[in-house]
Amino acid sequence: MKRIPKTKEDFAWIQWLSKDIEKEADKILSQKKERYALIKLILANERTFENTIYGIESASDVAASINLIDILLNVSPDEEIRKTAEKTIKHIQEELVDIEYDPGLYKAVKEFAETAEAKKLTGEDKKLFDDMLRDYRRMGFDLPQEKQDTLKSTVKKLQKLETEFTLNINNYKDNILVTREELNGLSENYIKSLEKDELADKYKVSLKAPEFLPFVENATDASKRKELTDKNLHKGGQANIEILKEVLPLRQVQAELLGYKNYVDYAAEPRMAKSGKIIKDFLNDLIGKVGPMKDHDLATIKELKQSMIGNSKAELEYFDIWYYIRQSEKKLFNFDKEKIRDYFPLETVKKGIFGIYGKLFSINFEEVIGYPTWHPDARLYAVKNQNDQSVAGYIFMDLHPREGKFSHPSMWQLINGHRDGYRSESYITPLAILIGNFPKSTPDLPSLLSHGEVETFFHEFGHIMHGVLTSASYASQSGTAVARDFVEVPSQMLEHWVWDKDMLNILSGHYKNSGEKLPPDILDSMLRAKDHMVGYITMRQLVLGFYNHVLHAGSVFESITKIYNDLNFKYFDIKLPEDNIFAAGFGHLFGYAGAYYGYMWSEVYECDLFTRFKAEGLLNPKTGADYRSWILEKGSSVEPIDLIRGFLGREPNNKAFLEKIGVKE
Repeated sequence: MKRIPKTKEDFAWIQWLSKDIEKEADKILSQKKERYALIKLILANERTFENTIYGIESASDVAASINLIDILLNVSPDEEIRKTAEKTIKHIQEELVDIEYDPGLYKAVKEFAETAEAKKLTGEDKKLFDDMLRDYRRMGFDLPQEKQDTLKSTVKKLQKLETEFTLNINNYKDNILVTREELNGLSENYIKSLEKDELADKYKVSLKAPEFLPFVENATDASKRKELTDKNLHKGGQANIEILKEVLPLRQVQAELLGYKNYVDYAAEPRMAKSGKIIKDFLNDLIGKVGPMKDHDLATIKELKQSMIGNSKAELEYFDIWYYIRQSEKKLFNFDKEKIRDYFPLETVKKGIFGIYGKLFSINFEEVIGYPTWHPDARLYAVKNQNDQSVAGYIFMDLHPREGKFSHPSMWQLINGHRDGYRSESYITPLAILIGNFPKSTPDLPSLLSHGEVETFFHEFGHIMHGVLTSASYASQSGTAVARDFVEVPSQMLEHWVWDKDMLNILSGHYKNSGEKLPPDILDSMLRAKDHMVGYITMRQLVLGFYNHVLHAGSVFESITKIYNDLNFKYFDIKLPEDNIFAAGFGHLFGYAGAYYGYMWSEVYECDLFTRFKAEGLLNPKTGADYRSWILEKGSSVEPIDLIRGFLGREPNNKAFLEKIGVKE
């Protein structure tokens, strides 16, 4: 299939004014109504896959610019544009519920289901049809009209509340003020990057990741670590707790109307897990296996705290954990994570990522100059196949924090790749964006990344590859549009690269001399420290998954904070402040509603996938080509478990995962 290169005009949306956004919304809604009206007019005996199933699928093409409005809402530096985009997205979402909840469309799909053609479908066509039939059922079209109306109203409310919840996190700002003395433990480079409050003659430390994480890991002043941690536990604000108190019962209503016991079961059906019971058993099984390792890790850092402060009765506090993990790491492995930043300038890391992914998947990255962007920080790149220099896709990178910008490192699919017409050989070229919140350069220093930030960058770029290297025929099966508990597998698997000596030599280079790589002693220490505190870190992910699960299991909606506090005390024996509102800033309660278990679920499968690269070479082009073909290109046109079987050539298992986290069976 020939991919269609994008012109400068294809990016005109970046310069939309408020009136343009509003006009685009009207266009989206009117064109979709028109497409659906034509599909409903087709007689039952004239229905085909092309005019009905593909007709409904391709009607989504006209709504593709919803993603473009949504990204302006999350990255535009212009407050007016963000506000207009917010209002417009809410309006579109509300109107689309009415447009999509159309019994005439369900009738059309059921009419096609009775045809001889429907019974002969295979491959991606059959999966598209089966998924569409399932999704219409999950929209409640088999329900009595009164229940359909209630369901539609519920979905509208949920969409509106999700937008509000995300924006409350994006727009939340807070910081602490610290003296130079209270920055003891932090590197000079870190201190130079901080903004100063001239009036108070103090430094500001905000909740942005590049400032928050190094501070809680390294600041020797416990009272200031506590102050910053407490502020972070209120991120999103009380308004988001009130939103959750409204959202959780609404999700339960949605699930019960459709015949599910709870929202967990509803969310699990289209995923790999298929049921809430399987998810709960998965989490409980791992919690039991990881428990002893977690206990050992916490005992180790508790003893370290007692030794360091000279108090044999001292207890671990919630604001101590990351600090003493870091001190333990320094003591055992004799390296300083903050000094490692000197070897990971952002531009060097980016060049290394381009080189590694380029060799692995036989592609090149070329910056596109002269095209519009929404901010000077944003860059556009064309991804080209090495064999013929044809364009595979386009990616934006917007890598630094700023006011009003989406605050979580992430990949967003802006345009899904798909055939430009039924069975067409022309292909709509995909476009994706990588949003980062890495430290910004200063007059004295370039942007320097921690190794954790390098890992995050590499991970999110894995999502980018999943999005732009797709070859799926249909937009709804394209790129990262896969089962939610599979979507992390491809990029989590690629995290292994940033723990390999050869790969780290490609990714690193001292900011004063790019030829100076990570010194062997630091590199060896860092790699030995890879699994440091893996018991605690794994348990933390499991507890977050269990917390998400419990909130959506249908029995408790008011005790949002108490549940989190109780789980922390049960599994970590650590008391959190009773007034904390952690859930208000836990954005995954929306994107991963009832399904945060997916991160650990994905890790089981990604560890198994990595066994091929481990055996055949991390830059083996044949293995990379197989990974591109089986895991990245097919999207959801094939069931995830079959993609995994195809790449591995066998049934998957959890042996590699258990070995990675040190569990012996």
